[in-house]
Amino acid sequence: TNAPDLVKSHVEWKGTKFDAKQGKDKWHNGKVDLKDAKVKLKNNTPEAVSVTVDLSKMTNYDLPADMQGRLISHLQSADFFDISLFPDATFTSTKITKLKNDKFQFIMEGNIKIKGVAKSISVKGHIVDVEGKQMLESEKFQLSGEEFGFIKPGGGYKDVDFRVQLY
Repeated sequence: TNAPDLVKSHVEWKGTKFDAKQGKDKWHNGKVDLKDAKVKLKNNTPEAVSVTVDLSKMTNYDLPADMQGRLISHLQSADFFDISLFPDATFTSTKITKLKNDKFQFIMEGNIKIKGVAKSISVKGHIVDVEGKQMLESEKFQLSGEEFGFIKPGGGYKDVDFRVQLY
């Protein structure tokens, strides 16, 4: 079992909302650090993966520095993730299947829990070499913020894109 480097490992996010005034989508993106992660590898394929995301360690990439804190505070408030009650999000694999003839090497099935809501998901991933070390990377995947309760219905928000990188 490998314990990924929690300083380098993270979850990238991108949230999109339709702006009715401008008639187009607006988005914000950034990363969230991990509290814990474990990967059990055999023959360059994971047998088990678990990740705990620390929602208090969220950052933003696209806004000017003086606006980033305001957005992050809003995302961490009861309006979205409510980190005072739900400081973490988790994923635990239940089955990992090797793929053939695909850009990605395996598909991870498992349970994800955000704001106390647990759902099963399936995400493709692969192992790549980065500076001589292995990194497990998921494909970009979407989650419905309404289903997990971190987006209120009817607010113009769309599903949120995520991608996990474990170094």
